[in-house]
Amino acid sequence: MEGERLHIGLIGLDLWLGGATYVHNLIRALLRLTDQERPRITLFCRNRTDLYEEVVPLVDKVVCYRTRPADVLGNRALTRVAEVAKGFVSANCFGDSKPELSRAVRKERVDCIYPVCESPVSLPNPIDWIPDVQHCLLPENFPWFTRKIRDRKFAAQLNQSGGHVVFSSQSALDSAIGV
Repeated sequence: MEGERLHIGLIGLDLWLGGATYVHNLIRALLRLTDQERPRITLFCRNRTDLYEEVVPLVDKVVCYRTRPADVLGNRALTRVAEVAKGFVSANCFGDSKPELSRAVRKERVDCIYPVCESPVSLPNPIDWIPDVQHCLLPENFPWFTRKIRDRKFAAQLNQSGGHVVFSSQSALDSAIGV
């Protein structure tokens, strides 16, 4: 496949503004590469693209995939709770916490997908992302059940990633050792 550019799928994180900002910055960084180095970029957004309006013109393609809770509930606060519950049930029953995203990514035939923040997912060549381990450094700011969930989630990512995990900083990596 000489001459073809790498095709990267980027997941438009929409449950927290820090994740959306991270993806914005990643897109802008990739655009600084030379034309020969720059990958094709497909941005995958769940249900809507409003958090990504300023970078949508910068990517090669945007795929907006629908999730069942949003179809039923619309864009209400309850949707986030329903999304988390659906992901938990789907992961435990079907081995994929984000089946709608998985279908959309496979259809677009990307070479890799990033940032993957949850396991298990059945994505082609996922690159997991652990942004921080604040729950370990500042446990007083997290309820015990949130700390346990994050510990299990990060351990699953480290065990199931096939060695492809990105940490946002050396500090996050250092803090995660032993999680």
